[in-house]
Amino acid sequence: MELKIEKIELFHFLSYVRAEFSNLNNYNVLIGKNNSGKSNLFKIFRMLKENYQNGAFSSRYIYENNKEVEASIIFSFKLSKSFRRELLRKLYHGNYLNNAFRSSEGLKGHLKKDEWQDKNVAIQWLIDQGCYSKIYIEIRYSNIIKNIYISQVSTMHKKIGTQILVRAIVKDNINQTLVSDITQLIARDKTIQNFFTDFPNINIGSVNSSLQSFFNNLHIFSDYPALLFLIELLKNKFFDIIFLIPDKRIFKKDSDRNNITSTILEPNGENLAKFIHMKKVTNQDQWLLDFNQELHEYLPDIIAVGQMVDQQDRTYLIFKEREIDFDLPLENMGAGILNIIHFLAYIKELKENKILFIEEPELHLHPGLETKLRDKFINISDKIQIFITTHSREFLPESNDGCSVYLLKKENYQSTVNQIPEDKYEEIYRNLDMDINKYRLQKSLIYNEDFWIKFVRKSMEDNRIETELWDFKQTLDLWKIKEIQELNKSKIKFCQQIASFANNQGGVLIIGISDKIPRNIIGLDYDSLENRVTDLKNLIKRRTKYNENFVNIQQIKLKDKNNIEKICLIIVIAQTIKVIGVLRDDGSYIYKKRIGTSSKTVNPEEIRESKQTMYSDNFDYLLYLKSYVDNKL
Repeated sequence: MELKIEKIELFHFLSYVRAEFSNLNNYNVLIGKNNSGKSNLFKIFRMLKENYQNGAFSSRYIYENNKEVEASIIFSFKLSKSFRRELLRKLYHGNYLNNAFRSSEGLKGHLKKDEWQDKNVAIQWLIDQGCYSKIYIEIRYSNIIKNIYISQVSTMHKKIGTQILVRAIVKDNINQTLVSDITQLIARDKTIQNFFTDFPNINIGSVNSSLQSFFNNLHIFSDYPALLFLIELLKNKFFDIIFLIPDKRIFKKDSDRNNITSTILEPNGENLAKFIHMKKVTNQDQWLLDFNQELHEYLPDIIAVGQMVDQQDRTYLIFKEREIDFDLPLENMGAGILNIIHFLAYIKELKENKILFIEEPELHLHPGLETKLRDKFINISDKIQIFITTHSREFLPESNDGCSVYLLKKENYQSTVNQIPEDKYEEIYRNLDMDINKYRLQKSLIYNEDFWIKFVRKSMEDNRIETELWDFKQTLDLWKIKEIQELNKSKIKFCQQIASFANNQGGVLIIGISDKIPRNIIGLDYDSLENRVTDLKNLIKRRTKYNENFVNIQQIKLKDKNNIEKICLIIVIAQTIKVIGVLRDDGSYIYKKRIGTSSKTVNPEEIRESKQTMYSDNFDYLLYLKSYVDNKL
């Protein structure tokens, strides 16, 4: 990227009284509780973009709407080496540097005449000195002009110093824009040090009263080549390339076909159907093929996304899904699938050299897909600088290589920002009420065969019937039924039982234990049990539209009353943060919740209401089972 944001300093904007996002990287994560100020950074960028486009500004962006405070934003950008070389080449060919080179001859570390007269040697020397390595832009609010304006543009020459290029002053009796006077910088007695640090200034007129006004009047800088080049860079490679995907994403089931060939995908996804249709009617078949291939990596059961046109001449999305012999319309697809489609399509259109902000990408996604999406963001972030806000640990990078993580907190109604390295993530978990030790214990119990053997034996000894947290099955109906229609019903019924646990507190299904009391270990004598387990995982994933990560299926060995070793299955089901529905053959969903010892059909809104305080999928109930096994209940 020619221009990459390295630091943002915020003073009295929204909840940021004094905050700093330093060491910004390719992939940047803002994480914290609700109302901590994560989304405020996005609101500020949205405000800047709107002001750049139409000059609009509202004082509600000022902290506590206090128009008397000194509200400002300072951006620090790193410039690419190729851009710096091009800028220095312009200065060299324009003979702006000749006097500075001559005046610096003989000074320690500077070039001699035969050296600086060689263009390549001279430009490389300036690059090595760090000339134009960074650029700073300060944006202020003025209660006099009732708007924001660019108050200063300056640049860093790493081994030489910092130089002001533009300074705008707005006071009761002063309104002027000062720029660096190039005619004084190229005077015979000026050295390289002078050329790259001095600010001999000249007043070129009053202050432009918005970002829009400033960038619409760049002709006033035509006599200042370096300054004009840098400001054009800010325009073309910053303000023009800010894109924001909001948390409120709306996927309309159909769309008109007006002006179809000029359709651009909206950030909130509302015209996704029309956008896919545009790709088809403009013969972008290769784009669609590549897109569907990538989508298949995230959603293996989706064969393709396409579109149809109905009798009212409206276009709508359809999905071809594995092992379902009809096309599914958009309204029958899960929100998670639509979000993945939108993210992949939007990013594919952006290509590169952009700045992309995404609010809460985890919405409607299971942890496995969140991790895949995180990896996608990281992989493209060397070409598209990524900023996300999230509550999910799944979007935290595994290392800080090219990535930065910021924990936001609200203290005394003000947002604080702390950069967190990967070895300090426990601070994030504590802030989000995630107990990392509890999380690790849960994970260890899932795969602990000795724990499960003790649990099964104790529950059998107690002669307990099924509870809200566990259920026994001698076998599964879907393994016994041969008739196709009845087999399909039994598959859906099995998935409903899995979903009912997930929609409650999570739970365990033990297969291979007699249904009736007294319990006996029967075991599973089926051939190719591993294949059956794989088929169960695929079935759950296909019918629930949730990644198999929320269900773990493993074999354990138990000895029956005759001391003969038997194989049983333990199906461990997480309490999911999302509502789990089960897809029926007619394309509709049924929602079940474990209540007592059975599964009840419920309204999905009732389930969603019970999950509002959750931050992620969890296996918290395993701690209860451990206490039960340890006789602590």
